[in-house]
Amino acid sequence: LGNYNTTINATKAFYNGSTTTKKVNAYELATDPTLSSPSTASDQGGTTGGWGETWDFTANIQDVDSDNVTVQLWADLGSNFQLLNTTTCTSCSSSTPITFLQTFNRTQIGNRAYKFNATDSRNYTNQSITQNFTIEKDNTLAVFVVGNGISINREDSATGLLAIEIQDTDRGNLVASSGVNGSGFVTTDTAGFDGGTTNQTNSTGQLNIYFNPTCSYSAATQRWKGGVAGDEFYKDSNISNRSLDVLGQLKNNLLTPEQGQTFNSSNLINLNATISTDCPVQEANLTSAAAQFR
Repeated sequence: LGNYNTTINATKAFYNGSTTTKKVNAYELATDPTLSSPSTASDQGGTTGGWGETWDFTANIQDVDSDNVTVQLWADLGSNFQLLNTTTCTSCSSSTPITFLQTFNRTQIGNRAYKFNATDSRNYTNQSITQNFTIEKDNTLAVFVVGNGISINREDSATGLLAIEIQDTDRGNLVASSGVNGSGFVTTDTAGFDGGTTNQTNSTGQLNIYFNPTCSYSAATQRWKGGVAGDEFYKDSNISNRSLDVLGQLKNNLLTPEQGQTFNSSNLINLNATISTDCPVQEANLTSAAAQFR
């Protein structure tokens, strides 16, 4: 490799020999730049990570001719390969690692491919093999805001606010954007959870669940939890269980004596009443209610 001189002369029988001609640096032997060990790693490590993570794309570059080398990172994010990043290596006569830090957006989730291209100042080029990586939903953290220990009347249309903040941990605990799907879950019998009440986060990343207990919920201290559920761009997460009190409404019905009846003061008066609740069908066999007649 390098520059070479060229010397030429000619001889033939019955001819005078030619002069000897020498050209200094008549030509040069050069090589393509080399690419080796292409790899990628997300913040969590490996070839799988969230779209909000910072990804390292690295390859070793060498040009033994000491040419400047333009290094490019290309990726197929679902619509053919596109140039993501580029840099110039000016000291790559020995193997030199080149790293690109790359981020993506939530529309690029899926199984993807990448490759490197190296082109030196002579326009000699080389390309790495194509390798795969997977962009997945971002990890989330659900943070309790309000709604622990509150009491909600079951009768009529009373509601209680259960509020949770949603954070995107792949992007450094930045609050997730509005429109993230979430659900709040409340136990119906102090043990089994209901199917959930859905809503979306607001502009501050807060998920507000307005819980209106019906007759499906027993009057008791119930547990609740909530967070991201079934969102297209964010992984599910829940806060740890919190509690709330569902308050039923007792209803009295005096059966005897009938209104307007007259009794002799020396006689015993039989007092009889029924006690029911705001959910008479579900709680038809009400027990342990304390009744006081005056």
